[in-house]
Amino acid sequence: MCANDNQPETYQPLLNRLFDSEAGSDVIFLVGPEPETWRFPCHKRVLCEANPVFKAMLENFHENGNTEQTISIQDIDGRAFDLLLRFLYKEDVIIQTVATALSTLYAAQKYLCMELMRECILFLDDALTTGNALQIYEHLRVHSGQRVKGPSAPRYEIIHAETKPGEDFSFILRLLDSLLFNTLLFIDLHAEEILCQESIEDLTLDSLKEILERDTLNVREALVYNTIERWCNRECKRGHFELSQENRRTVLGEDILFSVRYLLMSPEDFISGPMSGNLLSKPEIMTLFAYLQNVPVTNTCSTLSDDVIHKMKVKRRQPKDLRIQLGKKRRTACKKGEKKSKKKKEKNSSSPSCTGSCVADYVLRALSCLFD
Repeated sequence: MCANDNQPETYQPLLNRLFDSEAGSDVIFLVGPEPETWRFPCHKRVLCEANPVFKAMLENFHENGNTEQTISIQDIDGRAFDLLLRFLYKEDVIIQTVATALSTLYAAQKYLCMELMRECILFLDDALTTGNALQIYEHLRVHSGQRVKGPSAPRYEIIHAETKPGEDFSFILRLLDSLLFNTLLFIDLHAEEILCQESIEDLTLDSLKEILERDTLNVREALVYNTIERWCNRECKRGHFELSQENRRTVLGEDILFSVRYLLMSPEDFISGPMSGNLLSKPEIMTLFAYLQNVPVTNTCSTLSDDVIHKMKVKRRQPKDLRIQLGKKRRTACKKGEKKSKKKKEKNSSSPSCTGSCVADYVLRALSCLFD
């Protein structure tokens, strides 16, 4: 049984000798799915004294008449459980990778280890890059239960994570919210690079929708269209669906399809992207192209309501929010992203503008595509 006895003075120093020790172990944990299952010899008293979830688990395990001293845990990977046990045995916990931090965050949240959750959050915030931003965002949204409260990142009270949080779960939830805020702000600023990565194709539909609908996403609309086209093609292949227009639109959904601001595209981008693609219907293409060319048109497309057309004309704006500082170490990635965007704008503004003959050429090509 896991009695809550008073610990003798000599008990606490023994913890560092009990971790990873078969001596005195009275319960075995088999952690992770086959064939990546790890075996951990543990000590009930240590776990019960250190953690209320383990205490309830082990007491209930014996009250149900179980005599087997082996417990299987399949939803946590071995490395994360190893760090969780190190924390409970008061060993040093060293997190080195984003993947380990995310799996350990999940384990710490499951077993209500607030301080370990905090360490994982601070590590992830400091390790945020264009290569892992989507991975961190998806984990927070799916596994940690964080949700975006609108198309643009909400403002949150600045949190000084170096302040001792204690065991206040509401504090941890605020940290998770702030990490989500920082991650989305980072995605906004580096959208041109992030949307080109293949990992965007592995997002859930809801996650993809929330990112692409953001008013603060700093990206060209041609790239947004390319992203949804890649995503729905990959989804059809995963689901063994024929790559037809109907199936593509079904897996994608009209909300995401019309999250692209088509009416902000250049004629050239519209022709080489949506007009040449397999997502929009011909009536939708003709109507949108007419709007693009300021040609009077009677909109008979039931999918293109006045609200949808209006949204397609609204320019995305540069994010003005400041990154929330969670740890002592400041990151400069957001500022670098702003400088990069500024340079790109200057470069684009110096490029020669398209002449009237170019537009006429685009129109002729468009009409030939439509009526070919």
